[in-house]
Amino acid sequence: MANELALAVRSNELGLTLKDMKELATVFVASGRFANDKDVAQAMVKIQAGAEIGLKPFESMANIYFVNGIRAFSYPLVASKINASGRYKYRVLENDNSHCVLVFSEKMDDGSWEEIGKSTFSEEDANVGWIVRKR
Repeated sequence: MANELALAVRSNELGLTLKDMKELATVFVASGRFANDKDVAQAMVKIQAGAEIGLKPFESMANIYFVNGIRAFSYPLVASKINASGRYKYRVLENDNSHCVLVFSEKMDDGSWEEIGKSTFSEEDANVGWIVRKR
């Protein structure tokens, strides 16, 4: 059973075993730099959640959050992954205290960029989302 768990955890490029992950999680929690992670088990879950999508342990600790049991990612992580894809990019069209509008583009076969959509998020959206998730 332990060997199966160790193999299952080797889903990232670093090939971490369960023991390796626990040691890293222990250091991360002891550092006090990650206020949302109060114990080793929470940090291990975060490291594994990131490993499943190709993140390194520190990236996971710094950029993954759980809100009411749902995995969420920091906006800098999402932005960097979009722009690093080489196929997609985004830019901020509007941003103020009440809303934000992002424009997404896709690289076409001829090398040009084509707008493929806009995403708007307002203060009202944030409040409604919080109420819906909280129930």
